[in-house]
Amino acid sequence: MAIAVDRPDGLQGISVTPEVLSRVAEPLFLVTGADKHAIVEDFLRSDSALVARQAVAGCPKAEIWIAS
Repeated sequence: MAIAVDRPDGLQGISVTPEVLSRVAEPLFLVTGADKHAIVEDFLRSDSALVARQAVAGCPKAEIWIAS
């Protein structure tokens, strides 16, 4: 499932379930905000506790785009 969400910064975003992510062949994450630095580091270290990491574990390729 994918739903529109109101983000804390006042913009709108999209939230998807891990089941949706697991069906994406080449997921791309767009990460913004300095407060996300630690989460990106955890993701890159293959922290299996992160839902996003679990969801893309079987994907041959995943990209992370970081915007400041």
